[in-house]
Amino acid sequence: MRKLIFVLLLVFVKGLSQGVLPVSRYKVHQVNQVNQPVLDVISTGSTFAYSLRKLRSSYTGYAIRIRNINNNSTADIFFDKNDGVSNVSNAVIVTPGTSPYSVGQTVPLSTFRETSNLSVEIWYNQNVSGFNAIQNTVANQPFLDFSAGSGFLPALLFSGTNSANSRFLVVQGNISEICPGGLGSFLLVTKPTANAVQGSFGYINSSTNWRWSFHFNWNDGNLYFDAAELCCQGNRNLNNNANLNLWKQYSFVRDATTKSVRTNTIARMNNSSSIQATSSPGFGFGIGIYMENSAPGNITGYQGAISEVIMFEKALSNQEIIPLEHNQMDYWKIY
Repeated sequence: MRKLIFVLLLVFVKGLSQGVLPVSRYKVHQVNQVNQPVLDVISTGSTFAYSLRKLRSSYTGYAIRIRNINNNSTADIFFDKNDGVSNVSNAVIVTPGTSPYSVGQTVPLSTFRETSNLSVEIWYNQNVSGFNAIQNTVANQPFLDFSAGSGFLPALLFSGTNSANSRFLVVQGNISEICPGGLGSFLLVTKPTANAVQGSFGYINSSTNWRWSFHFNWNDGNLYFDAAELCCQGNRNLNNNANLNLWKQYSFVRDATTKSVRTNTIARMNNSSSIQATSSPGFGFGIGIYMENSAPGNITGYQGAISEVIMFEKALSNQEIIPLEHNQMDYWKIY
């Protein structure tokens, strides 16, 4: 018995030295893939990458630009020493509004915030390609909440009852650049809060009815995913009612002939698309509403909260996407 215990202990110690441990309840995977920023896990570049945590270790830019609703001042927000957005992040004043601050002044985010609600004007892309997500209209800016996310982490709040008052951001880029040839992988950390007639993300060319867009969730409790094709083909929806008001990690992948949807690494849909993936002209990709011919769609925007969203310009393989899913789930405490 002593010999057996010694052998087991030796195997465990050897595992420690090799950096391999079962670090989450989902799978045994490498520690450095969980603890490092998610874009350091993969060599494939993303088109856009927005988060309330640092996604790339080499990134030195801002996380978001926020607005103090009470005094109309705006500030660019750095990640804090733990690579997240929090009250101890530094805020660099962009416009002083009626606040006592001056342009370029740096104050703690808690000082900038005071007791005001905060809305988001820019969600900065942490990739090198530009493509920031922007909303200049104050009434349409999503709110920042420091503890509304999974595990009481930060999140952006999206709401609205019609297209005019919905809160959303617009990725500043052509749809043909965002998902070249119609291919792409869209990874999302979110909590849908309503089944409604809502256009949640993406782009629609209404002249041809070409779409890379989502209804998430529709009023029937289904999640609809149309990607790089004319609407409305078969194999486009799955029931997502059970995930209403729950934080989950979602992956949407479009390759040349198939569409797939995964939730918390579990395959929910993997179907042949009715037509070959194609591209379309047009500007913008909506986060919180779908864009339609380069303007917000005439539909209610997304009802829910988001902490992180990443688009890759190709269809990721399972081998590529699974470590990213685990990384998002582990950081955002999604089970």
